[in-house]
Amino acid sequence: MKEISIEELKDLQTGIALKIHDFCLEHGIRYFLGYGSLIGAVRHKGYIPWDEDIDLGMPRPDYERFIHTFNGAYPDLKVFAPELDPGYYAPYANVCLEGTLLKEENLSHHGREIGVKVDIFPIDGAPSDDVAYARLRQKVEKWNLFLFYKLTRLGPRFRCDKVLWIKTVIWKLMLLPLPFAAIQRHIRKLATSCDFETSERSDKLSFPNSGNTRMYRSVFEHYIDVEFEGHLFKAPRDYDVYQRAIYGDYMKLPPEEERTPHHGFHAWWK
Repeated sequence: MKEISIEELKDLQTGIALKIHDFCLEHGIRYFLGYGSLIGAVRHKGYIPWDEDIDLGMPRPDYERFIHTFNGAYPDLKVFAPELDPGYYAPYANVCLEGTLLKEENLSHHGREIGVKVDIFPIDGAPSDDVAYARLRQKVEKWNLFLFYKLTRLGPRFRCDKVLWIKTVIWKLMLLPLPFAAIQRHIRKLATSCDFETSERSDKLSFPNSGNTRMYRSVFEHYIDVEFEGHLFKAPRDYDVYQRAIYGDYMKLPPEEERTPHHGFHAWWK
């Protein structure tokens, strides 16, 4: 197999995102460039220089429509999601490029062979009451922690940290009796406990960020175009409110020692 360079990987991901964009516009599906990718669009007009993936978001009703209608639209792309495959490794959807293979240094894909991909996160309704929201968020984070330890690969980074290695092994042994699909069902049940369209607030509950991701649902009602790698993609009109709540002053560059890739992707042409 021929290895795919990081620059080629980014070009392929951008191509996937463009097809998702076209499909969503044609079918009236709301989507947006989000998180690190949106920071890249606003701050760099493309990828954050040390980033290596593309993140999209969709309100839950649009996400459900997308994952159930996208397959077959393009012969070289396929959507994977736990809603379609309860044993899938991620609690959100991936659109993968056929004919490629992607691995991550510290993460197992739970027996699934995936290709170069773009991540798609559902945005769900969230409680307006602070106490109810905190309880829900705590439960989701607990089940995502279970998922994390199920998927963590005991790779090179564990060789120099015996405490981390022992902790991870203990978690893996404790979680052996818990079926992987049960974890995914719990995450989905919790994340969808508040209907998106009738909730005042919303959140990326299936895979929480460390920051404050609970927003007024109205943030996702109107969209504008933003430039990313020479192309126009959709973003929430009030994206600045959203990004500052999660990241603070996201226009400020982090210290140089923090400008490193987080995923450790390796990709090949089959």
